[in-house]
Amino acid sequence: MKIKIGYLILFIQLGIVFISDFVSRLVTYFSHSTQLLFSVVFIFLIIYFYKRRIDLNSAKFVFLIISILSIGLIRNQFLLNLFQLILIASNFIFIFFAHKLDEKSLKKLLGLILIFSFSQLFFDLLFPREVIDLKDQYSGTFIMANNKSRFLMFILPFAFLLPKNQYYLNFIGKFFFLVSVVISIYIGYSNLAILIFIISLGLALISKNIYTVFIFYIIGIFALGSISKMYLNKENSKNYSTLDMNYHRFFHSEHGVAAVYKYGFVKLKESYFLGVGLGNFTSRSGQIFNSEITANIPKQRIKFWAPLFDTKAPYGLSSLYVLFIELGIFSLIPISILFKWFNKLLKTANFNIRVMTIFLFLIINYNPTFFEFNESLLYFLTLVVVSNLSIINERNNLYQST
Repeated sequence: MKIKIGYLILFIQLGIVFISDFVSRLVTYFSHSTQLLFSVVFIFLIIYFYKRRIDLNSAKFVFLIISILSIGLIRNQFLLNLFQLILIASNFIFIFFAHKLDEKSLKKLLGLILIFSFSQLFFDLLFPREVIDLKDQYSGTFIMANNKSRFLMFILPFAFLLPKNQYYLNFIGKFFFLVSVVISIYIGYSNLAILIFIISLGLALISKNIYTVFIFYIIGIFALGSISKMYLNKENSKNYSTLDMNYHRFFHSEHGVAAVYKYGFVKLKESYFLGVGLGNFTSRSGQIFNSEITANIPKQRIKFWAPLFDTKAPYGLSSLYVLFIELGIFSLIPISILFKWFNKLLKTANFNIRVMTIFLFLIINYNPTFFEFNESLLYFLTLVVVSNLSIINERNNLYQST
């Protein structure tokens, strides 16, 4: 009976993930109500799991939760920290539930993910969004077209190599699935999704260690910033190139993403590396609760032409860095567990799973609010399902061959 209740809660949560962004376009404040539903799901799952034997990782997270709420209480940030904690935990809870899923359940979940991915083109063409930028109108059920294209590009390598008997109508079903996904990616106009995919392919070929991938990532960022600076337009004119705009958007120390990195580290030092508080940096929680730290984050403006964007949580800011600023030394617990899981996949999984793992790692380090939105559960759900199925398939093939 317990497992049936757990499955019911899981599928309710997945239903919310699949439809919430799309329904929020039609129903005012629906996106806010989904947060309440996530809170209820989280509470039910805690009740469901409370009798579980606590392992080392579970004990670390219990310690982390107690630390977050205790420090929040001392700083008068308890509600802010609790709100953000529920927000993030509700998106991560599936990872702790995944070990209970057998092969049959994993295949059903994979079927749901494939149907969800295939249906994006249907929503693209029949329900385009009313937006100023026409390139963003084909967003499927996602909040942005780029977000949709990134997720579809994430699942594409696995779907391409997935045997035809896993699709409805076998080869015909696989053909139409891949065609619909590729078209949906294309009309999403996400050049970044294609770039990240190419980088992931290259890194998956040369490395099976997430720490090596992280070093390549850091070196690449600094190299890109240095090269961009060398070719900037030095003249006082308004003929700025794309390179000029992107340099000022990401690397300028006063009004680029680099300014947010600097500001965050200053605040972290002021907190004696205990963190500024969960949800108290670039997160939505800090803005909802009028956080002083969030209010003073340098807004991202392009000073020499019309602003490309004006936000306190700019793309290009790493979600892992946000956790580091918000939790300080306590962030080493979730970050180390995440790195350990990624490293295990890179060392043991096949090539397409390695590509997906590196792709997800790079997305996390590009989207500052990755852990707050439904997409995080969708990415982790997919990676858990496909990696577990790959292990089961390899085990079955080995058993048959012997």
